[in-house]
Amino acid sequence: MLALAGILLLPAVPSIIMGVVRLLGFGPLGVVAGSVAAAVQSAVYGAFIPAGSLFAAMQSAGALGVAPLVLTVGASLGILGCVYLLLFKK
Repeated sequence: MLALAGILLLPAVPSIIMGVVRLLGFGPLGVVAGSVAAAVQSAVYGAFIPAGSLFAAMQSAGALGVAPLVLTVGASLGILGCVYLLLFKK
């Protein structure tokens, strides 16, 4: 039953990731004031966000409303790995 739930969860992975991106404070208009993202930017990066960094990818995802491919693929593979373990490892 858990394996079936994992398989059925796969199409929802991008939406779940975008929910987490928004929850962290990466919005369509940029980093949301008072959010976790704002605290990280203030403490770690300041005004300069390095191109290609995870923070930059999250900003792009928040602005575009599209989950980063690497996170989507990684989460999907993790779910499939769990499904495999539930079905075939005793």
